[in-house]
Amino acid sequence: DIKYPWERARFQHLLPLGKTFKKTHRADIFDFFKQEIESWITHNPYLYGPCWMNAMEVGIRATNLVWLISFFYTEQTAKTHEGFWNSYLTTLLEHARFIANYWEDYDAPNNHYLLNLTGSWYLARFFALHSLFPFGNLATLWQTVCAGFNHQLNADGSHYESSTAYHGLVLQSLQHLAQLNLMSPHALTPELTEKLVKGSQFLADSFPHNTNTQVKIGDDDSGCLVWPVTATLIPDEYRAKKQTDLPVVRYYPDFGIVFACNNSWHVSLRTKSFQP
Repeated sequence: DIKYPWERARFQHLLPLGKTFKKTHRADIFDFFKQEIESWITHNPYLYGPCWMNAMEVGIRATNLVWLISFFYTEQTAKTHEGFWNSYLTTLLEHARFIANYWEDYDAPNNHYLLNLTGSWYLARFFALHSLFPFGNLATLWQTVCAGFNHQLNADGSHYESSTAYHGLVLQSLQHLAQLNLMSPHALTPELTEKLVKGSQFLADSFPHNTNTQVKIGDDDSGCLVWPVTATLIPDEYRAKKQTDLPVVRYYPDFGIVFACNNSWHVSLRTKSFQP
C-alpha cells in the first residue's frame, strides 16, 4: 500500500524525538534523526519514486522538515554536521521547486491543493529568512494561500468535501498558517478569519463530549499536517464554551449535518447540504 511509504516519508515520527532533543541535546537522538534523513535523501532522489508523486505529500513533508530544523539545528550541530545540513537545505529547495511546478489546482481543487499551499508558505517563510524566494513575491503567494482556503471553506466554516476528517486536516493547516504569521505583516483576511472561527466550532462539535474520538463522516485517510488531529486541536475557548453551552443543537447547512448533544449523549444527523 503506497500509504505506508508516504506516511513514513512525512517524518512525523521524528517530531517527538525532536522535542526531546531540544531539551536534552542527546547525541544518540540527533544521530538517529540524521540517519533517517540521510537514508531518505539517498533512496529518494528528486523526482524519482513514490515520494515524488504529488505535491500534497511534498507539502506535508516540507512542513515537517521545517519543524525538525527548529528542533535539531543548534550551534553545535551546525558546526559538527555542516555537510548534512547543506544536503538538508538542498532537499528543501527541491521540495519548493516541486510544489512550484506541480500545483494540484484542478478544476475542482481539494484538500491536496491546500496542503500544497501550506507547505509552500512554510518553505517561503523559512527561505525568506535567508533572502531566498523560491515562490516569488511573498505578498503574492500569501494572497494565493488565502484565496485557496477561502474558496474551499464553506460559509458555515466547514470544508466543502463534507468529510469531518478532511475538515480537521484543513483546519489544522489554517491554524498553522495563522500562528506562523503572528509576527509578520501577512494576516488572514477578515472573511477567512471568520471561517476559522466557525470552523473551530465545527471541529469542537464533531468531537463527542469528553472524548478524543471524532465523529467520522465522509472520506478518511487519517492524514494530518504535523500532529494527529485529536481533540487537542480544538482551541481552549471552544473547549470551555462546549462545557457551558450544553445541551446544544447546531446545524451546518453547507456541510449537511446537525450535531445535538448534552452531557450524556452526542448525536450527529447527516442531512442534505444546501449549497448555491
